[in-house]
Amino acid sequence: MKSKTVLGHLVHRIGVQQENVATEALGFILANSSAASRAFTEFICQIGFSCPGDLRFETQRGGLEDCIPDMKCYDAQGRLRVTVESKFWAELTKNQPVTYLREFQGGWPAALLFVVPEARLPWVWKEVLRRCAENDISVEDVQSIPAMNSARIGGEHFMAMTSWRALLDALYSEVPLPGEIDCRNDMTQLRGLCDMMDQEPILPLKENEIGDQQMALRIVNFNDLAHAIVDQATGTQSYTRSHLKYGSGAYLDIANYRAWVGFDALAWHRKGISPIWVAFLSRAQMDEIREKLTPFRRGSPRRCFESQNGRVVMVPIFLKTEVEKYQIIQNAVDQIHELAKLLGGVEQPATVVAASSTSDAGMNGEDVAID
Repeated sequence: MKSKTVLGHLVHRIGVQQENVATEALGFILANSSAASRAFTEFICQIGFSCPGDLRFETQRGGLEDCIPDMKCYDAQGRLRVTVESKFWAELTKNQPVTYLREFQGGWPAALLFVVPEARLPWVWKEVLRRCAENDISVEDVQSIPAMNSARIGGEHFMAMTSWRALLDALYSEVPLPGEIDCRNDMTQLRGLCDMMDQEPILPLKENEIGDQQMALRIVNFNDLAHAIVDQATGTQSYTRSHLKYGSGAYLDIANYRAWVGFDALAWHRKGISPIWVAFLSRAQMDEIREKLTPFRRGSPRRCFESQNGRVVMVPIFLKTEVEKYQIIQNAVDQIHELAKLLGGVEQPATVVAASSTSDAGMNGEDVAID
């Protein structure tokens, strides 16, 4: 996924470790904004944890057994009150959470907070609870509130887990616009990075998914269906299939406009509308295509979207349900003919363009799914 913020774009292009960048950005925001720092304290205190509001934030400071938590938060007396561990899709290290919890000393409240992608939260929470049980760490008062999961780890020590989205929403809502506009801009940058990471989840596999032949068959069905639609729309099978990273289809001319038609799993995942898409690729004609498809863009349901910062225009092919295959195909072909008519072409099948002649079309074998 392409990021909509400079920070996310740079992290993606340069290839630095995303967790480190996000942690440094969060630490910078908390250290330079009293409102954000106060909001952070109020956020974590929701679990029943008692914490002062004047914390000092340090990133990448070492601890027991050579562990290096992402961020530590100290009170005015220099006592460790909160340890923050930032995660996107990296696995837990051998020190997490056990060694981090053992750093907490008796006599004052302290908490370990994990910040993870929203989709990953239940899986990581289950794993840290399992590791505590394996190491004879007492876990009590396990609870789930809207913003986070939490548990008491003996006495006044706590462990909690929240999502990047929940934490940043809490901070953003408390920062006053007139006084700390720079801080809001900084948080917008961090949110952009986190949103980018949230959109590319690598979720833990469920046991029933591995042997789910029905799911596998559906993917095969959609792939075959896409080519059957192209076959009937063009009246031929004499064309070269074009495979993308997340799909398969063919290049066509629809009313004299270059397009790719096929199964696009990534567009399906991001929009949830249809597994079959038409992507218009001619950058020189993009404004013209966009203008002619205005009724699709403004209609309900919406039938026109943009990708790659407006360089690709995409139209979903809606699939009929509870009907036989030939009816699904005919209805999809009718939509392609409707599209051709709207674009100013005659009502006849689109013509196939060989895949080898598409080198200047702007796809170059990459996915074109909606950003």
